[in-house]
Amino acid sequence: MSGLRISCDSPAVIVPNHISYVDAILISFAADRPMRFMIKRQIFEKAPRLLGALGAIPVSSKDSPKDIEASLEAARQAIRAGQSVVIFPEGQLTLTGNMTGFRRGFERIVAGAPAPVIPAYLDGLWGSVFSMQKGPSLWSRLKELPRPVSVRFGPALAEPTAQAARLAVSELGAAAMDDRVRTRRKPLAREFFASAMRSFNKPAIADSMGADLSYGKALTGALLLGRALNAAAPEQTNVAVLLPPSAGGALANLALASVGRVPVNLNYTASREAVEHALASAELKTVVTSRKFVEALKAEKGFVLPDGMHIVYLEDIAPTIPQWKKTATYLVLKMLPSSWAEGLFLRQATRHLDDTATILFTSGSSALPKGVVLTQANVLANIEMVRELLPWAKQDAMLGVLPFFHSFGYTVTLWMPLVSGMSAAYHVHPMQAEAIGKLAARFKSTLLLATPAFLQRYSQKIPAEAFKHLRLVIAGAEKLRDSVADEFAAKFGARPYEGYGATELSPVASAGTPDAGSQKGSKPGSVGRALPGTAVKAVDLATGKPVADGEVGMLMVKGPHVMKGYLGQPEKTAEVLKDGWYVTGDLGTIDRDGFISITGRLSRFSKLAGEMVSHTAVEEKLQQAAGLADMTFIVTGVKDERRGEKLVVLYANWDGDVEALLGKMRAAGVPNLWLPSKSSFYRVEQIPLLGTGKLDLKAVNELAAKLAGA
Repeated sequence: MSGLRISCDSPAVIVPNHISYVDAILISFAADRPMRFMIKRQIFEKAPRLLGALGAIPVSSKDSPKDIEASLEAARQAIRAGQSVVIFPEGQLTLTGNMTGFRRGFERIVAGAPAPVIPAYLDGLWGSVFSMQKGPSLWSRLKELPRPVSVRFGPALAEPTAQAARLAVSELGAAAMDDRVRTRRKPLAREFFASAMRSFNKPAIADSMGADLSYGKALTGALLLGRALNAAAPEQTNVAVLLPPSAGGALANLALASVGRVPVNLNYTASREAVEHALASAELKTVVTSRKFVEALKAEKGFVLPDGMHIVYLEDIAPTIPQWKKTATYLVLKMLPSSWAEGLFLRQATRHLDDTATILFTSGSSALPKGVVLTQANVLANIEMVRELLPWAKQDAMLGVLPFFHSFGYTVTLWMPLVSGMSAAYHVHPMQAEAIGKLAARFKSTLLLATPAFLQRYSQKIPAEAFKHLRLVIAGAEKLRDSVADEFAAKFGARPYEGYGATELSPVASAGTPDAGSQKGSKPGSVGRALPGTAVKAVDLATGKPVADGEVGMLMVKGPHVMKGYLGQPEKTAEVLKDGWYVTGDLGTIDRDGFISITGRLSRFSKLAGEMVSHTAVEEKLQQAAGLADMTFIVTGVKDERRGEKLVVLYANWDGDVEALLGKMRAAGVPNLWLPSKSSFYRVEQIPLLGTGKLDLKAVNELAAKLAGA
């Protein structure tokens, strides 16, 4: 066990997270000072003499006000006597792996007996036999009993409030996660190598084009392909990958990582301008692709790679690797101890967690895409966070529909299953529902991560039987409407939970999860709680200070998954990275239980008559008044000579009367300021979307300005 000691010697109130049955014992060892613990009365009454002799102070939320006050006074007397008091402000063990809401009992203690309030964080016990995590067998937990555990203490709180304590404890959790990754994990290629050696004969990678590889075959293929690509792209650090989610796409990424190259997955749904910008900014000279895929892109959307690129086709490389070499490599891997084999085959793979793992380009929904530099530690930390929060097992099978240029696809559907011993089955196009249904049925897929637009299509096109093995579905990239979640759950029996993140966060920051016992894992309208090892706060736009629980503020995220920076753009990096915090650009709230809700993007607001009006909120009111699904009306702001800015509405697939629609909104009490003028409604062929299913804000703004003559 490792721990960071308490810095002050005076009596203090210590407020830690509560993750296991042995938290009190670990804190006692780490703090090394006299202390008394406030514990649940139900536990105290099981051994009152022993726990009373140890100085435990019983308390319960079910106690009468008089009894609660007596418990708090006992804690105050202990402080006055020179003893420290430990109180678990969550009031209960976590059943989900998340921190729950902090109660305010310790505020009342220090109000009557002033003492420093010291946050503490226990890390490493979730999933152990002492925690309440469900899933792993008792035997598997006992085998992992000798496990690294850390206890961290932070500086005394400047403001001893429940909100400040929860934020401080979550920041300690972010530091603990960073330490965990750096002391226990290797770079991605080495993690995959170890995973493959442990699961040599297990299914690893499959796709709808017929590939079906075991871990041993996938590892063999990646290593040999890596050597071939190394020769094909000499002295190039960054190598472009233009491939869909498929066995070939996965192997190309694994191969490049195995020889120390940085795979840069190109967004083949982006504009030519965006692709050329990515190629230039990342100094990409070689692209790994498939002749068949390039031809399909050209036929479908006229996509052509710029002149001067060195193109390496997988169809051309595969025949150059003789069968004897594949067989020999496979047998050597199968027979050698893992450590020996790693030393032999991964001599060129990076050993440093701060080295770049990939460069992912932002969606470019509002401007030219920015190259987000993610380190090995960034991606590994996010994988660790997701694995800790979501109930998964090595027997799970990932259904991979997100492209690898999408950060969710790269981290969670490509690397996470392959470094965890799970299997993954991929399909090249997320909207080809029929093929995806057949793939899921064939490989008995249990996990699905997708956008709400994709889920809506699956509900309409895929038979229920095809998704019968699904048990966990997470939606991201856009708001998950209740109607979409309800339809999916009704048909397939697995309700989607909403997640939240950004490419700059590798990408996941929060996610809803299934409820566990009495504890809620999700909440209507929210994107769940912050992942373990992630700190999130909402701050005032003017002062930068945290707003009160439930109030709207700019969301900021801290943790080891925060990007290294934007490629070649130090000024833009400095704009969004503030003392380790990433400024998301999203406005939202965090309630007392830690649930995060997104209220809008700062760029999706207009300032009208001095008031900030949310485009998203106006869209919701329009859709409610029309009785239609989301994405029918899209609201944006354009310049207006008289008012400075005005709202413009683009719509498709609607033939209603605009005047009647506005009348319904007025009758529903929608503020006049939120009502666009009748002349500001424009019917369009289709709403501009990106290939990921997200709204193309840049195209929306340009189209609206053109139509409105702004």
